[in-house]
Amino acid sequence: MHNINKYFLVFVCCSLVFSACKQEDNGQDNTKLEQSRIEDNNESNITKEISNVSWSFDSIDEDKNYSGENTVITFDFSDGTSQEFDLNVPCSVDSMEMLDIDNDGADDYVFQCYFPNTALEYNLIFAYSFKDDKLDQIFPFTQLSEETGDSLLYCELNEIEVPSDSEKDNIANAIQVATVDKATITDGPLAYYSYTATAYCLGGQWYIKDVQYKTYDKSIDEVAAKLDVPDGAEIEYEDWVDSEHTVYRVALQRTEEDPDEYLHLMDYFLFQEEDGSVLTIKVDYPSKNDSLYSDRYIGAVCEFDAELVDVTFDGHKDLVISLGNFGAQGAAGHCAYVYEDGEYIYKKSFEEIPNYVIDEPNHCITGSSRGNAVTYYDYIYEYIDGEFVNTDTQETVYDGQDS
Repeated sequence: MHNINKYFLVFVCCSLVFSACKQEDNGQDNTKLEQSRIEDNNESNITKEISNVSWSFDSIDEDKNYSGENTVITFDFSDGTSQEFDLNVPCSVDSMEMLDIDNDGADDYVFQCYFPNTALEYNLIFAYSFKDDKLDQIFPFTQLSEETGDSLLYCELNEIEVPSDSEKDNIANAIQVATVDKATITDGPLAYYSYTATAYCLGGQWYIKDVQYKTYDKSIDEVAAKLDVPDGAEIEYEDWVDSEHTVYRVALQRTEEDPDEYLHLMDYFLFQEEDGSVLTIKVDYPSKNDSLYSDRYIGAVCEFDAELVDVTFDGHKDLVISLGNFGAQGAAGHCAYVYEDGEYIYKKSFEEIPNYVIDEPNHCITGSSRGNAVTYYDYIYEYIDGEFVNTDTQETVYDGQDS
């Protein structure tokens, strides 16, 4: 009887083991499944990091042969992989620094490089962003490369003031770029074609501002015929700005109306220079949704009228563009591109002058505005150290007794 019970217990135990094995075969073992999930999660949570950065040609190389193979920057990762970037030029890498060049709050890998050729000595900048285990080149970027073509970019790091929702300055990292085409003219100007601009990034989007370029040995008509008209735009009109026919304007408008955008998109202004070159500047305007403090912010009833007048009293005319009317009293606002050393430089400070008037005898700009029905203001602005500075403000209050 005891033997029978013993055999029965053995049978029951075997049955339980068999049943457990069968459940495991059917994928029902929750303990094993949970362990598998933990392992999978741990594997997916492994963060790849950059463990080393190197390059094939640097500034301490004794034999600087700039006609050899292109310089390559290599990033090594903690998982044993690597990623290479061919710079398409045999330049020396002078330095690498961590800098938030795209203004997103995280530092990027920024390389300062050097390359000489028959036209110029170039300071080149290449920048890379590492986010979410992904490494991308962020400078030079596609739009800039399309505008400058195959020409090398001379680059300088800079800081600029960008649109802000408050009066507080919003300073962003930027890169000043310039390019000179290799083609030269014997016994003439240095370059056949030159390009300058400022590039900066906000919210993951790169912007190009203050674009200017010179074309030598070309007429205004030839340059105007080759101007870039972006997708979604068309020529609104073309006309001379001045009666002397030295500045030509090509205005572009959107092909489709958008309630959040102004129909007028941008302008090209072409200046016939004394050295035979044609200097072209591209002027764009903000969206209706942009901050009031944006560059060239547009007010009500804006016709974008342009004129050539000397607002710095240096004997050279500057470009002034109407931006419409502002405030309850409808003060007229304007933006200015001031001539400096062969270029036309945008001056944000000019937009602070309401209803500007040129005071030639006193070499200043006067402005005026109305605070309310009885209060008026008169301003004096002077051009000091490259900016328009308010040097005097007079308030007049009419009490009605003089009428």
